[in-house]
Amino acid sequence: MKLERLKQRLGEMADIGKVQQDGTSSLSLMNEEIEARVLFMKWVGEVGGKVRIDDSGNIHARIEGSNPDKAPIVLGSHLERKTGTFCDALSMLAGLEVLESLKEEVELSQPFEVVLFMNETETPYPAMVPRETVSGIFSKGLEQPVRIDFHRKKAVEEVEAFISLHIGPKPVPGEAAPFDIVTSVQGTSWHSVEFISLPGRKGMVPVSSRKDPLVTAVKAVKRIKQWISGLEDETIVTFGKIHKVPGATDRSPCSITFSLDVKHPVEAVLRQRMVHVEEIIRNVAEEDAVESVWEDVSFLPPVAFSETLISLVKESYNDRGIDYRESVGSSIHDTYIWNQMDKTVVVSASILSGEYKKKEDWCDIEKTVVVIEDTVKKIMRCL
Repeated sequence: MKLERLKQRLGEMADIGKVQQDGTSSLSLMNEEIEARVLFMKWVGEVGGKVRIDDSGNIHARIEGSNPDKAPIVLGSHLERKTGTFCDALSMLAGLEVLESLKEEVELSQPFEVVLFMNETETPYPAMVPRETVSGIFSKGLEQPVRIDFHRKKAVEEVEAFISLHIGPKPVPGEAAPFDIVTSVQGTSWHSVEFISLPGRKGMVPVSSRKDPLVTAVKAVKRIKQWISGLEDETIVTFGKIHKVPGATDRSPCSITFSLDVKHPVEAVLRQRMVHVEEIIRNVAEEDAVESVWEDVSFLPPVAFSETLISLVKESYNDRGIDYRESVGSSIHDTYIWNQMDKTVVVSASILSGEYKKKEDWCDIEKTVVVIEDTVKKIMRCL
């Protein structure tokens, strides 16, 4: 690999959507993100790769190799950025650097593809729809706005292996390794909770006489958080969207709806946690004399990634004397979806100081890329 070439591309990409001194923002389908996609495709063309775009706007950059009929090795991530200079862009540009380096240094025995996924965030349509289209969960993704004049084609075929590079949080205190191999992803259960009472009234009605669903919702959230803190295990509960009816500023709500998800790496334990959270919701509603509605939205069981690919990544780290740790992921993103198609592995490079903005805060770029490149070479030899 050529580190300076990668750093130069990172710098050019960081100039797109620059905010304040060190930050970058380029959300999906905004002008900055479109500009970044166009620049990425330009670089792919310069290295001799072929570009195609599927129905959901995912960009596929491909080098065919000596046996183009063989299933490709795929590295994927996204380009829209919400925080720092390198956040997310490093994943894609590392993939491009690996693609170019492999073409220069070795004869590719099979196709190698870098996939730039559209829409990691929820703008302008639900996150991960493009990934679900690629994996076959959806037969076709949502159409792009007509202002983006990209030619859309079908999604990727069967793959040999999928590698995902992610930027993660700084290491756990006491653990020095800035690199992770994510061996599995926690299961996730999504739910919708609604608290309902009689319509609120304005005026001099004492607070003690009101049945306020918003107060009940706050009480429920606090109780759930207190319970989770006492478990001291891997359970995670996240509270998401909240909706108030009516939306007037001078009336107590008659309805409060919020989303929550529960995560745990063991399915049986996850289901127990779901039951207990629902019980807390029901008990708090009874205490406050309001009605509660619990809706099960979706459930995804825990998944384990490919032991074969994990072993090859470990070899790559060990061969270069790089410390790493194994971890369990908590995010439902491209890796969970791609794991339904074929062998998948996740490599996470950690930020060093906890910041997402300054260049010196980021992981060791060279080590990150050489491990990915070494792993791709091992996959071509071993699979």
